[in-house]
Amino acid sequence: MATHLINSVQRHTSMRMAAPDTSNSWRTQAIDAFIHGKHDNLAALRVDLAARVAALTGQPIAPEAIAVTRASKIARVVVDGVRFQLQNGELSILRTCVECGLTTHASPPISSRADLGYALAGWQPRGNCCTPDEDEDWALW
Repeated sequence: MATHLINSVQRHTSMRMAAPDTSNSWRTQAIDAFIHGKHDNLAALRVDLAARVAALTGQPIAPEAIAVTRASKIARVVVDGVRFQLQNGELSILRTCVECGLTTHASPPISSRADLGYALAGWQPRGNCCTPDEDEDWALW
């Protein structure tokens, strides 16, 4: 009976003993994974934008030349005066409103040279407050 009591006390005591303090190591590992993951994601955005723009323009793009915003995960680069943007996996170009010249707008998604040609020559970006007046359209007829 005494042996049984001693064994019970030992088991109870060993269960109550705290495990070695590893809180710093697992926290550090989690934070490191987060930081490296963010860095890897930003680097991947740069590489992705560089590859897409190079494929469409034939211009080599150094990933270091690409600006990335951490919060919104948007990558941007300027090539020969054209502002390219990669956001949520969609490539577009940025142009100012053709009416007021004040607001900036993203083109429809670009996935081919024809799409790029449209964004450069056919697409006319306009802000909500700058839609053409119907009377002006009739005057052209």
